[in-house]
Amino acid sequence: MSFLPTWRHVLSGATAFAVLVGALAVSAPAAQAADTEAPMLASFSVSPRAVGPGQDVTVTYAATEAAGTLSSVEFQFQRGTVAYTAHATGAVPTSGTVHVSLPDGSANGTYSLSLVRLKDPAGNTSTAFRGGSVSYSSGATGPATHPLVLADGDLTLTGSVADWTSPVLTSASISDSTLTVGDSLAVNYAMDEQHLLRAVTVYYQNKTADFSPYVRAAKLVDADLPTSGTATTTVPDTWANGTYAVTSVAVVDQFGNSSSFYSDGTAIRDGFWGTHDVDLKSLSFTVSGSPADFEPPVLTSLGLPTPLATFGGTVSLPYTTTDASGHLGSITATFTSSSGDSFTLTNTGAPLSGTLTGPANPTPMKSIADYELASLRVTDAKGRSATYHRGGLLDLPGGSTTHSFDFSIREVRLAKVPTAPTWAAVTPGPASAKVQWDSAGDNGAPITGWTITVSPGGKVVTTSGSARSASITRLTNKTRYTFTVRAKNAVGTGAGRSVSGTPRAFGLRILSPGDFGDDGKTDILAVNHDGKLLYYRGNGRGGFASTGKVIGAGWQVNRLVLPRVGPREGGLLPDAWAVTYDGALRRYDATRQGTFSSWAPVGSGWDKFDKVFTSGDFGTDGYPDVMGITDGGDLYYYPYRSQTAGLYPGVRIGGGWNVFTQVFGAGDQTGDGRNDLMAIKSDGTLWLYAGNGKGGFAAAGKRIGSGWGSVRAAFVTDFDGGGPDLLTVDAKGDLRLYHGNNRAGFSYRGVIGKGWNIFL
Repeated sequence: MSFLPTWRHVLSGATAFAVLVGALAVSAPAAQAADTEAPMLASFSVSPRAVGPGQDVTVTYAATEAAGTLSSVEFQFQRGTVAYTAHATGAVPTSGTVHVSLPDGSANGTYSLSLVRLKDPAGNTSTAFRGGSVSYSSGATGPATHPLVLADGDLTLTGSVADWTSPVLTSASISDSTLTVGDSLAVNYAMDEQHLLRAVTVYYQNKTADFSPYVRAAKLVDADLPTSGTATTTVPDTWANGTYAVTSVAVVDQFGNSSSFYSDGTAIRDGFWGTHDVDLKSLSFTVSGSPADFEPPVLTSLGLPTPLATFGGTVSLPYTTTDASGHLGSITATFTSSSGDSFTLTNTGAPLSGTLTGPANPTPMKSIADYELASLRVTDAKGRSATYHRGGLLDLPGGSTTHSFDFSIREVRLAKVPTAPTWAAVTPGPASAKVQWDSAGDNGAPITGWTITVSPGGKVVTTSGSARSASITRLTNKTRYTFTVRAKNAVGTGAGRSVSGTPRAFGLRILSPGDFGDDGKTDILAVNHDGKLLYYRGNGRGGFASTGKVIGAGWQVNRLVLPRVGPREGGLLPDAWAVTYDGALRRYDATRQGTFSSWAPVGSGWDKFDKVFTSGDFGTDGYPDVMGITDGGDLYYYPYRSQTAGLYPGVRIGGGWNVFTQVFGAGDQTGDGRNDLMAIKSDGTLWLYAGNGKGGFAAAGKRIGSGWGSVRAAFVTDFDGGGPDLLTVDAKGDLRLYHGNNRAGFSYRGVIGKGWNIFL
């Protein structure tokens, strides 16, 4: 037998305490239901208290107990982890003596009386502690404290040759290596130890069943263990079938010195590792005939998991297993991504066949990715598990093997709802709007559609995932709407991006820009419902030199079109102004060849105006100005600033102008050299507002005619070469000419065109 050359004594407190507790346990007769009062220690004395090794110590006691006798008395003396007990069992008188001795080999010093335990025939137990408290067995009653001073019973040992050396295992064997339930397993042992033992424990493991029992020879109540003997146990029907191999043999002597000997030939004594030469592998044995179930569940089929889920959403995985217990203790699936994120689904108390469900909460990064099934663990009610791994490895309690389930096809894609579109815009129209948007982040799942929510009203329009625009109809003109665009994928609908716009009926889109064709004659332009711009060349005599010619397209974005050069402003190119449905003011630059070369933005926010028209040179600075009338009837005047700077900020110059269906610049109708306005009320009356040449009016409005209620469009221009004429279009589409006399009077010249309702 060989050990490392140096050993140091280390007491094993945990081992000593466990053995002590086991040693103090004794059987009790059946409790008497009516008796719950536990016995109480009334007095005690210890003599002698200063002792030598092996010297007898008498403990005299007196207790109170209604039954008249006790079933056990214990006085426990303790130093460190070593305890000695003066005790008596059986029919014990309520007053008497018990004895104890401290054997040679015990450490010299004080052994404190740590507790006194009394038990009556009914099983009621009281334990009086050194600190004055009392505890009771379940159901027993009594006072919570006691007045006795246990320190008065302390023992002091001198003259002992203390044993600080732990035992050495010299041999071990078993009587029978083939056992069945009910057979006795006997482990024979021998120790090199000069004193008696407190405990011998042989630990076994059934690797296949992952089951670990032990066989123990423990200190009896009235005797210590011999240094050579047998540890026995009867094989119960709770042990697993199969082969059991020794893992270690643990030995504790009566002084708490402990040793552990392992099957690989290593050992630990007194806190130091060494070796030993006892063949512990020969202590193996096999068990058969046990009904205990230690086989883990078997996975027989595995379905496909939920293919797509959001973070925190439910993921399901169908499965089928078999197990002798009839149900599972738990089933756990772990899914991982290539980035290292993972989430786990666990169901406890699960059926043998069912669906594993749980939330997908990956950690640590919560990345949007495909999560492949990495492992599936099935555990029975007794904790026996089988773990199936990606790649085909199967871990069982007895080792590893392979399985045939393809985990690579069992993936869950974790995604989120899409992000908001990066851009959105709305172009209002007459009782309608066109909403446009850009792409959105799909967050792991393809965008399958878009929803556009309209407020007020709550209308919802849906489109395909490839759409980037939608037309919204049946809206109410002059109502400001908010359009919120949201992308949706298989996970759900994402955040929205909102834009606002106000649908309006388009206004006047018939205008005379003056000599557009550069031939000295006044012409007319008009925009039809398809957005085509038509050019009607005038003949200078109140008629047309040719039919309408399409000179542009895409003008349907413009709600209003008006001339930049009014009736009396010569010298400038005949350009045009336009107000788009989204409220932008544009300038269209004309050429001398009867076309427009380009357009440029001039301003925004013009969607607040119901009507926008040119007032000509209303401020007498030689340049054309612009006016607008809000839905509330406020009249704003915008003086012309320059070709590049556009217009000065608007100035409110009147209110109540919403009573007029038509308002237009009239040129100089009063002959004072200042431009005027004309307007038609809803009752068909015609009104003149004389300008003062300073951006305001010289007088209040003057009624100059009636019967104009059928007019749907009206504008003033010198169409026949004799001064500012009035042209109107009615609902039938008749274009009529009224020759002006330069004194706010007009003479009817007849219908000069038909079908002009295509421009209304």
